[in-house]
Amino acid sequence: MSLTTNNSIVLLKRTFSLKEQPSLILVLDSLLQTASSSLLSEFKHNNASLNVIYIGFENSINKPHYADHIIKPHQHVTLNDNESTFDNKYLRLIKEIESKITINKQTLLIIDNALYIDSDDLLLLINKLSYKEGEPIPNRTVLTVYHKDNVDFEQFQSKNNFSQMTTLYPSADQILKTESNVILDLNPIIKDNKFVYDEEDLDNNLNKFHIPRGFNNTKRYHVDFTNKRKSGRISTFKFIINSVDHEYIDDTKMLKVDNPFGNNDISEFEGMTTFNLQMTDKQRKAKESVELPFMEAQQFSSGGAIVYEFEKDDDYDEEDPYEDPF
Repeated sequence: MSLTTNNSIVLLKRTFSLKEQPSLILVLDSLLQTASSSLLSEFKHNNASLNVIYIGFENSINKPHYADHIIKPHQHVTLNDNESTFDNKYLRLIKEIESKITINKQTLLIIDNALYIDSDDLLLLINKLSYKEGEPIPNRTVLTVYHKDNVDFEQFQSKNNFSQMTTLYPSADQILKTESNVILDLNPIIKDNKFVYDEEDLDNNLNKFHIPRGFNNTKRYHVDFTNKRKSGRISTFKFIINSVDHEYIDDTKMLKVDNPFGNNDISEFEGMTTFNLQMTDKQRKAKESVELPFMEAQQFSSGGAIVYEFEKDDDYDEEDPYEDPF
């Protein structure tokens, strides 16, 4: 069942206002389009009574205009000691966060950014902030910002300092994409920028570590919105958002609904199969027009019957006891 444009925008607004009360939201951004200067303000705009606590691993100096409180993690966390336990590193930070939370008031905890937290501590920290005794804490949502341009060096370095070994523990983005209820992937609208011709020109600039003018602080941008329902169904939409006028435009070309028991994205299987997984429009119409003869059996009042119609081309020998016409 496809969702209409109005329903998709309503779902996006309900996400911004936290009416769906997701326990974890993942925001993916980049140097070309940062979330802190654009998307994050939409939550406060859609819910003025929201208590926003900004945990600034990256920005611990200036409190964003959409935040009610700012916490400076470097004052409460020891990040350089790999031998420290989780409680030694993060217990003081958790207590500081809890002191800013008002009971019975909707709270949004923004972690910017997740790469400052060790991958093996990240999920535990999120669970400590959003769950209590195995149940989601009411009126509380954790939002983590992840920079797609950053490199998770834990994937290439072993904590035992063996340079030839790699850790098998999932990376930060893999953990967050799996555990999050909502994913908001930010991308700039390249055609709106007059300083680059196309995406290839933009890639050439980025390969030279040069960010073209007009990026990084634009108020109009693309957002790939992924919503995971409790049933396991995953819906994906594409929006154009204007953070100045707070306008949301559904730019979804095709709605993709994933099977909860498998991933419908067949791109990962390209070149790995000996058969074609795609279906053209002509093949789809042919499939829908197929008439199944056994459906006639359902018309009998006896609850079903075996229906077989002999055709003139049938070569049936009644004297052969081993030949079954059915």
